[in-house]
Amino acid sequence: MNTSELPLGSLRTERWVLEIQTKLHPWANDDPHRRFDDLYNLVCDPGFLAMAWERVAGNKGARSAGVDGMTVAFVRERIGEERFLAGLRDQLKSRSFRPVPVREPFPTWLWRRGVGGHGLYGTTKLLVDGFSTKITRVRQELRVLVYPSSIDLSSRTLRHLTRQLAAHRREIGTRWRRLPVGRQALLALAHLRCGDTYAQLAAGFEIGIATVYRYIREAVEVLAAQAQTLAEAMTTVRTKAYVILDGTLLPIDRIAADTPYYSGKHKRHGMNVQVITDPFGRLLWASAALPGSTHDLTAAREHGIIDALATAGLKCWADKAYQGAGRHVRVPFRGRRLKRWKRRHNSTHAKIRCLGEQAMAVLKGWRLLRKLRCSTNRITNIVKAVVVLHHAST
Repeated sequence: MNTSELPLGSLRTERWVLEIQTKLHPWANDDPHRRFDDLYNLVCDPGFLAMAWERVAGNKGARSAGVDGMTVAFVRERIGEERFLAGLRDQLKSRSFRPVPVREPFPTWLWRRGVGGHGLYGTTKLLVDGFSTKITRVRQELRVLVYPSSIDLSSRTLRHLTRQLAAHRREIGTRWRRLPVGRQALLALAHLRCGDTYAQLAAGFEIGIATVYRYIREAVEVLAAQAQTLAEAMTTVRTKAYVILDGTLLPIDRIAADTPYYSGKHKRHGMNVQVITDPFGRLLWASAALPGSTHDLTAAREHGIIDALATAGLKCWADKAYQGAGRHVRVPFRGRRLKRWKRRHNSTHAKIRCLGEQAMAVLKGWRLLRKLRCSTNRITNIVKAVVVLHHAST
C-alpha cells in the first residue's frame, strides 16, 4: 500500500483513512487468517497517526493526564502536535516504542457466550486491561483473560424470553439478525440481571454498541407489553385475604438541578415505584415510575391504587406514608410517646407489613435497578419487564 504525507487534520486525510479502513474491513471478515504484510506501514503513516490523535484529543479523558503526566493541552502548547506525532512515528518505525501500563488497571467484565448448566445461565467473561497515557492511547492494545461465570436465573426465564422474541421477530418479518434469538435473550438478561453496560456486552457478544442498545430496548419493550395493568392485577388481588402496599425508590444518575427527581426522604435522586404484594410478600404488581420527589400517598392516588382497593373492599397494610388514604388502608399510629395498646398495635402491624419488603428485595435483585443510568422515560418499561420475568420464573 502506498502511503502519503497528508496535512494534519485535513479533510483529505480523514477521507483517505476511511477508504483504507473500508478496504481492510471486508478483507479481514472474508478471511480471518489473512496476513496483511504491509499493515505496520499504515500504523506508522502520518495520516493514520493524525486521525488517531484527533480521536484521542476529542474523547472525554482528554483533560486528564496519564502516567506520563501529559495532557492534550500540554502536547499542543509545549511540544506541538506535529512534533509529537513525528517523534511517535520515529519510535514506531525504529521498533523502540514501549507502551506504559496504567497507574491502576481497570477490570471490565464482559459477557462472552452462553454455556448452559444446572439451571443457571453459563457464561464466559472477559478481563480487559488498557493503557491510559497519551502516547499509548494513540496505539492502544487489549489483553483478554477468559473465565466461566453464570447468571442466577432459572432456565425457564431464558426460554420464556426466547419464545417472546421469536414471536416478535416473526410478527415484524425479520429475515436475519447478527445474533440468534436465544443469544439476544441472554444478552437482555445479562443487562437486566447483572447491570452490565452496553460497551461491556458489545465486546463480549462481538457486536456493536448500537446493536446492543437496539436488542435490549426491543426485548424490554416486548416484555413490558405483557405486563398486567392495575385492573387486570386486581383480578388476582381480590382472591387474597389482604394485600401489602409499599413504595420504593430506584436510584438514578441525575444532577442536583433535577429537583423533581430528588427524594428528600432518601436524600438522593430516584424514581418512585409503588408495589402490591400478597400476605406472604410475593410480588403481584408494580406501578409506573414517577419522579422521586412524589410522595407515596400521592403516587398511590395518581396510579388509582387507593380507589381500586376501595372499590374491591380489600384490606391493605401500609406504612405511615399512607396516612389519610382511607379506612381500608391500615397504617400504624404516629408519634413517639404512644400508649401501650397503640405500641402493641404498631408492633403487630409491622410484623404483617414487613413481609412486603421481600418484594423490594426481588426488584433490587435485578442489579440494573440498583443504579439506573438510562433515560427516565424508559424506567417504567424496565420495571414492567423485570416483573414479567419474575412471574415467568415462579
